[in-house]
Formats: sequence, C-alpha cells, structure tokens
Amino acid sequence: MRIRTVFAVALLMVLSSFTLSQEKNTSLSCEYKEQSEIAWRKNELLNAKSSHVIVIAHRACWENVPENSLAAIQACIGLGADMIEIDVRKSADNELVVIHDETLDRTTNGSGHVGQFTRQQLQKFHLRNRAGGVKQAVTDQKIPTLAEVLQLVSGKCLSI
Repeated sequence: MRIRTVFAVALLMVLSSFTLSQEKNTSLSCEYKEQSEIAWRKNELLNAKSSHVIVIAHRACWENVPENSLAAIQACIGLGADMIEIDVRKSADNELVVIHDETLDRTTNGSGHVGQFTRQQLQKFHLRNRAGGVKQAVTDQKIPTLAEVLQLVSGKCLSI
C-alpha cells in the first residue's frame, strides 16, 4: 500500500508541543520557540497572500547524501529549512518506513517492492547516494522508519 505524506503536516501535528527556535538569517538556536511562532508559520503556510517564503525541502536535503535519509534530514536541520517533505510507505509488517519509490531498485542496493519486506528485512539494504540510480554509490545509510525520523527532528531546530 502506497502512503505519501507531506512531512511538514505530520511534524506540525506531532511536534506542536515542542519548543524549537531558529534565528532568521543568522544561526540556528534551539533554546526557545513560542507556540505563537509555530502558529504563525502554519498561518503563513496556509495564507495565499503571504509574502513570507517558506522553504520546504523535497525528499529532504539530498544534494550530498541519499534522499529521504536521516543524513538528508539532518542536513535540512543544519541548513534551516522550514519544512521537510518525505515519502512514507508500509512494510510487510505494517511499519511505516521513509522511502520514495514503491520498489527498492532505484534508491537502495536491493530489489523488489517495499511492501514485500518486513522492517527488519528492509534494514539489510543500504541507500544509494543522492537521488539514487545504479550509477550512485551505495552508502552506509539505511531506510529509516517514520519513528526514527520523528525522533531525529524532535526538539531540533525545525521551524514548523
């Protein structure tokens, strides 16, 4: 079963109670962030007339690391992206994993449909660098679960 989600929405719901911060145009700071700023960002996202540009990283920040990987999400945190879009699919044992394609072929060193493998089996595969493909090197990064991604961003400097 294919599940595609906009990670920003999931984070907004899950992380709305965390205190996060980003100092605009300078450096990231996780010391404080009021709920009012989270609400402001949500309103800006939903306001078609807003002049604020919200940066949403598609498949995370995969210029130098595998797409939809924990390393790519960490890169987005470091760059100060406002939101991260990821792709979520179900494994054979109904675990939610973060991978773009229905199959493992393009983005990993494996082959077959994601839904045919359990989470434990999926952990044996390694992600290919950047946007994947057979010409990209196989990395030490593995297919993350949605829970791992949420744990990584929890309390971090993502401005949602």
